Amino acid sequence: MNVLVVYDSLTGNTERVAQSINDDLKGKGAECTLSKVRDAGDLSGYDLIFVGTPVHARSPTRAVRKLVSSKELKGKNVAVFDTYAAFAGELVLDKMQGVLEKTGASVVGRKSIKGRPNEDYLNEYGSWASDILSASMK
Repeated sequence: MNVLVVYDSLTGNTERVAQSINDDLKGKGAECTLSKVRDAGDLSGYDLIFVGTPVHARSPTRAVRKLVSSKELKGKNVAVFDTYAAFAGELVLDKMQGVLEKTGASVVGRKSIKGRPNEDYLNEYGSWASDILSASMK
């Protein structure tokens, strides 16, 4: 399975989570690519796409908003995740899911993390991503 882990990061937290997801999925045998949103390029060759964003002003970043509203995601399986400091994590996931579903993508998972990602959080994200990968391969 060809997987893309694409993210935007303002403080490094979302990048750390994305890297952890990428490493875990590679360890499970997935063909996995890690990319910042601005460098993602053509999405057509991916079977599963993880999209990560920090919460900024109670929304995903502008770059992630542009990505999730892209017609390139139509028919794709997409999992969304975010990192946040104060509040609105689930609100941002709701926004992302709503836009993705309108573009014709299937949201196959969502996860939110408050605060700096420690090893326990990173392991939790790895397990979450592995479960989504396993379900997508059935």
